[in-house]
Amino acid sequence: MDKEKREWSTYLVGAGFTIMIIFLLLSMFGNKGSFIAFCGIIVGAILGTIGLIINKMEQVNDKEKVRKNQKEMSEWFESRIVGFGLCVDDIISIKKKEYSIYISQKYYYWIKDKKIFFFPQKEDFIRWHVNINNSVDYCEENAKLISINISDIVYFKVIGDISYVTNVESSGINVKGAAIGAVVAGDAGAIIGSRPKITSKVEEKDNRFVELKYKDDETIKTLKFDYTALDIFREIIPEKEYEYAGFTTEKVTEQAQEDTANSYTIEERFKKLNDLKHAGLITEEEFANKKKELLEQI
Repeated sequence: MDKEKREWSTYLVGAGFTIMIIFLLLSMFGNKGSFIAFCGIIVGAILGTIGLIINKMEQVNDKEKVRKNQKEMSEWFESRIVGFGLCVDDIISIKKKEYSIYISQKYYYWIKDKKIFFFPQKEDFIRWHVNINNSVDYCEENAKLISINISDIVYFKVIGDISYVTNVESSGINVKGAAIGAVVAGDAGAIIGSRPKITSKVEEKDNRFVELKYKDDETIKTLKFDYTALDIFREIIPEKEYEYAGFTTEKVTEQAQEDTANSYTIEERFKKLNDLKHAGLITEEEFANKKKELLEQI
C-alpha cells in the first residue's frame, strides 16, 4: 500500500470516528440542537467511510501487486532453470539463518562437470519472499547459484542428536472420579477420587543436521543441511563422508602443509592456518605447533 494513501486513510477514519463521538456527546449532554448534532454525525460517518474505502482499495491494489510480483519472480526462475539445463527436480534443504533463527529452505541440486550445484527451489523461495516490494531485483540479489568443486569438499558429517523431553500434564479436577469415590468411600473417597489426573508424554526432538565443509579460495566454509540430506550425500558423494574418508585432524594439517607451499607468503600461511583453526578442523595444540614452525621460518 502507498505510504501516503495509507496515512490519509488512517487520518480520515480517525477524524470521522472522533467527529461522530463529539457530536453524539454534544447531542446528549450539550446545548446543540439535534439537527446540528445529526449533521456532525453524518459528516463524521462520511469521512470515516471515505477512509475505509481508500484503505480497501489499497488492499486490493496490494494483492494485485503481489500477484504481479509473484508472476515475474516465477518467470525469472523459469528462465534461470532453462539456462542451467535443469531437467530434474531433485530437492535438498539447506538451513539458512533468518532473523537469528535457522529455517530450512529448499534447493535444487545437481552434479555436472565434477561440481555440485545448489539453486533455490522456485515455489519455496517465492513463498518465503514474495511481497509488494520484492520482485525480480530481489531474486537477482538473493537467489544465488552455489557451485562447489567436488574435489574442494573436505567432508560431510552428522551433527547433533535426538533428545527426549517428558511433558507432564494435569487434567484439572476429576469430577467423574469424585462421584465414583463418594459412592464407594464417602467424603474421603470423593476427595481422593477428585484429585487431578497426572499424565506424562515423551516428546522426541530431532536436533540432527548435516554439515558440509568445503574449501573456497583460502578459506574453509560450511553449509548446513536438514538431516534428510545424509542419504542424498551418501548417494552422490559417498567418498566425502567423514568416517569413510578416513578424516582426521592430522590429515587436514598435512593438507594445509601441502597447500601452503613455497608459493605462499608467511602472512598467507598464517591466514590459512587461522582459518583451519576457526573452522574446527585442527586443535589448539596443532595450531600452536604449526604457528611455532612458521615463526621459525621468519
